[in-house]
Amino acid sequence: MKSDRIAFAAGIAIVVPFAVVALFARWLAPSDPNLIVPDKKFRPPFWSAGGTIEHMLGTDQLGRDLLSRIMYGAQTSLYIAVGAVLISTTIGVLVGLVSGYTGGWADKILMGLTEVQLAFPFILLALAILSIADTKSPPVLIGVLSIASWVIYARVVRAQVLIEREKEYILSATVNGATRLRIMFRYILPNVLPLLVVIVLLQLATMIIIESVLAFVALGVDPPAISWGLILAEGRRNIATAWWMLAFPGFAIFLLVLGINLIADARPSQRRPTVPVRLLDTDDRATPHAASGASDSNSDHLLEVTDLRVRFATGDDVLNAVDGVSFHIDRGELVALVGESGSGKSLTALSIIGLQPPAASLSGSIQLDGHELVRASGATWRSIRGRRISMIFQNPGTSLNPLLKIRTQLIETLGAGQSKESVGTRCADALRDVNITDVDRVMNSYPFELSGGMQQRVMIAIALLGEPELLIADEPTTALDVTTQAQILDELAELARRRDLSVLMITHDLGIVRRFAERTVVMYSGRECETAPTRQLLDEPQHPYSRALVETVMALEQTPPRLVGIDGRPPEPIDRPQGCAFAPRCDRAQDDCTTIVPTPQTTATGRAACLHIHDEVVAG
Repeated sequence: MKSDRIAFAAGIAIVVPFAVVALFARWLAPSDPNLIVPDKKFRPPFWSAGGTIEHMLGTDQLGRDLLSRIMYGAQTSLYIAVGAVLISTTIGVLVGLVSGYTGGWADKILMGLTEVQLAFPFILLALAILSIADTKSPPVLIGVLSIASWVIYARVVRAQVLIEREKEYILSATVNGATRLRIMFRYILPNVLPLLVVIVLLQLATMIIIESVLAFVALGVDPPAISWGLILAEGRRNIATAWWMLAFPGFAIFLLVLGINLIADARPSQRRPTVPVRLLDTDDRATPHAASGASDSNSDHLLEVTDLRVRFATGDDVLNAVDGVSFHIDRGELVALVGESGSGKSLTALSIIGLQPPAASLSGSIQLDGHELVRASGATWRSIRGRRISMIFQNPGTSLNPLLKIRTQLIETLGAGQSKESVGTRCADALRDVNITDVDRVMNSYPFELSGGMQQRVMIAIALLGEPELLIADEPTTALDVTTQAQILDELAELARRRDLSVLMITHDLGIVRRFAERTVVMYSGRECETAPTRQLLDEPQHPYSRALVETVMALEQTPPRLVGIDGRPPEPIDRPQGCAFAPRCDRAQDDCTTIVPTPQTTATGRAACLHIHDEVVAG
């Protein structure tokens, strides 16, 4: 807005002259600020009776030139304020990043320290430390103010990190092999900076005032050092004789603080910062097949999930969010994982790529080409994510880093050791592979400048740059219109065919399943219901839940379409009933369905977890 630009310009116009005076006070000051001339004491400003142009703002009680002292005082006061803000910001940002991103015991310890310090008011803590200090030089004041104020930045940064770390672009960076340090400083910190800059500016103004307050109560810098607070303290003692000794340094403080606040409040520029491109180090991108040691299985499947359980501790109880899921994916196979919201399909997918929530514990087995992943180390995951397994998420708008151009995000997915031309060619080819024709424009665009379909194509290109063997697609077309959905699905299927790529498609849409998947796994309340070739599952569903899902879709496709639903709603994992979780909604449930948990049984089309599956087939 125009008013913001005016305020920002006014703030700059005020602050810059003060900064220049502080930096060059030695050359700009008209005289030595500590030169005592007794016969010139209490000279008024030049425009008052008795004033001279030699001392434009008058003199103090010792005949020292007030203008020179204010100039040198600006140097000391800004030095203390800027130094304290820089140190406290650095400490606070580091603590906030580590605490917010890592969580766990580190978060508890670091936030416990901040809470202890917050129990003491900021100014009282500074007063307590300075009152026992032997000397009060500018470095001592910087240290005291830094110790007293770092918690402000730590708390604010941690709160923002907790928000940012849950966004899908952070998960995407993790999938592409970024380390924790890289995610914190490369991806999260730049997105926290806009808020941090405002706080830094406001805190800078606060530090200027606090330095003056400390000097006002005789806890400022020791003479012969000069600060605005020290000049104010001297002016207060002589206010009856020389009003200018208090008025002019007070006005300087007021004006500078006003200028800083105008800059902080205006924030007119919304330009996104240019972040320099740096390729991942070769150490961060281990050899794709350097997984966890020797093969643990002779399985021919690319991925084999066996009795996977994902648990969360809830007080004295344990919540089984995913409860005994088993399936496999062969090389080049397109598999769909289907279920209503809350069925555990996304949590299953995240567990396969090692991105389950920190509070979750896994049991069972997840094997990639025979290598066990459930107990894989961080180094093993970094060698797998983005290289052997990659993932695209539901909302492309939040999966791309909003501060980086598409070119940068593509390049960072590649490893170092390649020429600039080679990297550029690979990135351009990756975009063309997903049917993006205007490659140059897209590569030089920020995510918000692209449509949803283009954003998702970019996400697919990024996911496939590492040439993975398995791609997990977590409802990748949900945020897109129907026409774009169909295009994305067809392009993804074609890419899978050309690259012999295995795909696990997470969805709740049977229309997508029919169009895309060769085989389908149906989940309900964290458990596997049925697994079968897609065509057979849609034509001859064996499990009552699968049948109910298919019937709802068939009713919508009739002429005229009918809206058919499934009575009831899926249970929460913590309230899962005994026996079959679907029994309360199943019109064919029998007494034993409420007491016995069914295990998958072989059927004519695949396998289904129903106690009376064969009875159903005979009855049909």
